[in-house]
Amino acid sequence: MNNTNFENEILSLISEKIEGPYWDFKRSWHTKDVDLLHDIICMANNLVSHDGYIIIGIDENNDFSPYSCKDDERKKNNNELVTFLRSKPFWGGLRPIVLVKTFYINSDEIDVLIIKNSMKTPFVLSENYPKDKNGKQLFAHHVYIRINDSNTPKNASADIDKVEYLWRKRLGIDMSVLAKLQIYLSKASDWIYNDELSFFYYKFDPLYIIKLNSLDYKRSEFYNKLYLKSEAFSWNDYQILYNNTVLYNGIMCFNNGGHELRSVPQSSLISIGENSLSYYYFIINSKEYYVDQIFKKQNKSKQDDPVYNSFLIHFDNEAEVTTFNSYLDNFMMEFIDEKQLPDSTYDQDFCLDQRENEKYIFAKQAKWIFDNKFSIHFK
Repeated sequence: MNNTNFENEILSLISEKIEGPYWDFKRSWHTKDVDLLHDIICMANNLVSHDGYIIIGIDENNDFSPYSCKDDERKKNNNELVTFLRSKPFWGGLRPIVLVKTFYINSDEIDVLIIKNSMKTPFVLSENYPKDKNGKQLFAHHVYIRINDSNTPKNASADIDKVEYLWRKRLGIDMSVLAKLQIYLSKASDWIYNDELSFFYYKFDPLYIIKLNSLDYKRSEFYNKLYLKSEAFSWNDYQILYNNTVLYNGIMCFNNGGHELRSVPQSSLISIGENSLSYYYFIINSKEYYVDQIFKKQNKSKQDDPVYNSFLIHFDNEAEVTTFNSYLDNFMMEFIDEKQLPDSTYDQDFCLDQRENEKYIFAKQAKWIFDNKFSIHFK
């Protein structure tokens, strides 16, 4: 999620003027570590599978108006939050992932603790915290949760049905076939290739397979030829199946004389003067991206391929693609005319003809702009 969307979401929650199942308001940062830890654990164990938000700098008792936390001596940055959680006795060593983002409402500084949604629930302490019983305390093996707009009290534990839900979430029991697929695809090292039958299968649930088909598409792109000067390239299709039911179709290609299998990246066409050229990308967490990671795992020698890295862009989401397209439309010619692009982005490849080199050069330039210009303003 980019910063604009994130801020809009938080502003929308503030405007509702109520707390909810994954968000909470605080006027100031917590004065006691035990209270901060309690709130984080409850949010990490929320029952709606959403990132939890602790929004600091909002005064509930004053019509939910901003109360700047700029000068709050108790505020923590990301490194301090990591250190804070690392020192706490979490059962199994499993800790919530927590980030802090800051934005402004007019001149008032608002901090948002983002407790990332996780399948590692329930998050539980293995020892009482703090160990002494002076004042407030969290208890070992108690399951603290967020339900509706309330947290489990420190001296209590969640009802058994809520605890069961969190365990079912960890084990993926209630997830649909497609939801499980998204998780399984993200675990590239758990896919096993059967060379004889030309498919990958997920070793913990072999009903999920990625089948490589022999149907050829007589076409190629410049990146197929960066390793080998040849016209004998073709693309193939692959299918992701569950119990012989097709869940997804995609396109793959073999590079380097058939030695390197890759998922075909997506492309976006940009008008440059009288020409139209494309850049190439994956959206992180998309099926195409995950399948490419699985294929790369099979090609162990190409894990960090400098050739692909020189032009392939990785976006966070579709909205970022749209924003980047507009950015290139507005500024690409300016970068070219003012010679702001490094010489390396103009290097040609001997395997490519003139048109293919034009595509290669533009793709490298788009990648450089994304890394060195766009990301500074929009990441």
